[in-house]
Amino acid sequence: MPDITIYITEFCGYCDRAKAILKNKDVKFAVVDVTYDADMRDEMAIKAGGNRKVPQIFVGDTHVGGYWELQKLEAQGKLDSLLVG
Repeated sequence: MPDITIYITEFCGYCDRAKAILKNKDVKFAVVDVTYDADMRDEMAIKAGGNRKVPQIFVGDTHVGGYWELQKLEAQGKLDSLLVG
């Protein structure tokens, strides 16, 4: 199973929704809070092709995108196969 990382900020409803999708899949994931860390947010943006919005979700080396992209993968039935590698 690939490593899963989600970049979030405090008080972000879409971050909470994305984490809920992953929790419902019963997968472990790392949470990186960039609320008060400009350097970490810059690092996230570089990895995310310049996107500074949160959440930003990575499965292994694959940049999934944000909540809407994660939700779309789930609706299409493609998320499970991505999560297991």
